[in-house]
Amino acid sequence: MSAKQKRPHRAAWLTRATGQDAGAGANPPVYWHYTTVPVLPVIIAAGAVGISPSSSERPAAWFSANQTWEPAAAHVEERRDGTRRWVGREKTAQLWGLARIGCPARAARFLPWRAYEVESGMDARTSQSVRIGGLQLGARLSDWRMCFEPVPLAAWATIETWDEGRWLTDPDWPPLQAAAKAGDHTGVRAVVRAKACAALTYTTMPPIHHSIVTALLDQNRALATFLWAPPGVDFVPGSLPE
Repeated sequence: MSAKQKRPHRAAWLTRATGQDAGAGANPPVYWHYTTVPVLPVIIAAGAVGISPSSSERPAAWFSANQTWEPAAAHVEERRDGTRRWVGREKTAQLWGLARIGCPARAARFLPWRAYEVESGMDARTSQSVRIGGLQLGARLSDWRMCFEPVPLAAWATIETWDEGRWLTDPDWPPLQAAAKAGDHTGVRAVVRAKACAALTYTTMPPIHHSIVTALLDQNRALATFLWAPPGVDFVPGSLPE
């Protein structure tokens, strides 16, 4: 590198690092939050893709620029002998069903991984652990996108579910989007209620995951009100307690 070809100042680089970089492709139009079918209605009822709790660095909502699947979104399968293992996309789809929420890249302040490491205050040991874990699962760190604020339903571009080897627009997305834009909380609740009931009867859902979702619904009275209150009882999406 010649004397004239100096690297950009770190602060200037961080200023530009707002998720508008090419990532896995040339300006992917949508970043994805990958999740499972049972968890999807809980996210919708909350009114946003929430930030993941953290005990050290600043927490954030996690998305991916990978347009097909984020390996780091893999889940743990608990075997009958008590052992556990990470499973990939196909096995995760078989056990829990896959869903993803898409958000336009410019709809929120998304940070690529390197910028997030710095701005979140993540310590070196945690950073190394996360990076190694992601790489072992087959993830590309350049795909990761983080947002320090919850990404609200109004910013979502779509919801898709995995069906026989391909991503398809979730049939409930158009009515959900219309209800959300119109401020029709009863309409939103109807969609969430149907999805929650379908998720809890998901035929291949392992008992451990079923119990987690059931506990989420049972312990969160506000969510229970949102799902099963009489039609005359209004409830605003996004007003769930932390």
